[in-house]
Amino acid sequence: MGRRVRWGLDAAFCPSDQVLEEWFAMGWRWVAGYVGGRALNVWKPAEWQRARTQGFDLLPIWVAPGADDAGREVGTLEGQECVDALQARGLSGIVVLDVEDGLSPEKYAMGFVDAVHAGSCEVVLYGTGQTLNGLVQVGFDFWWLAQWPLSGQPVYVVPPDWTLWQFGTGPAADYNVAQDDFPFATLTLSDSPSAPSGPPTAEA
Repeated sequence: MGRRVRWGLDAAFCPSDQVLEEWFAMGWRWVAGYVGGRALNVWKPAEWQRARTQGFDLLPIWVAPGADDAGREVGTLEGQECVDALQARGLSGIVVLDVEDGLSPEKYAMGFVDAVHAGSCEVVLYGTGQTLNGLVQVGFDFWWLAQWPLSGQPVYVVPPDWTLWQFGTGPAADYNVAQDDFPFATLTLSDSPSAPSGPPTAEA
């Protein structure tokens, strides 16, 4: 039997309620957005609430510096800033460290992971196969592979095997799947509207 997955989108900007409704009707079940770091845009607390109210599970992202390795001290500082950013938005439980350009900033990643773990939060590493392979030893909890195969191109297993997979890009969002049992973030704002019960799963 194949791995059960849930389909999701990640976007720099939180879409309107109408677009969120359309996405949900199309079968997308989780959305990822940004909380800080070298992000193009940071989602506001109300935007996270809107996405959750529309029925989506949530996955916050922090973007690492675009350098070979900013160092453990910077990683620790940004990890603490990330925890503060999550708390300011009522988010908890898990965050993604987005490492671009195939980099493997080991010392930075170690500082970031230790600081976020100290804040009682798990960390997903997002990156290419080169990045995932280069940071296997750091202590990430989950792995998000960015690989966009062409038709007929084989998809190789990347050790450790992916937990989430970004398999394509689009004009408004990128396309992903996540393992069915992946633990998305919790939205804990006291005035957050109740959200629909757990969405359906799909067989892949």
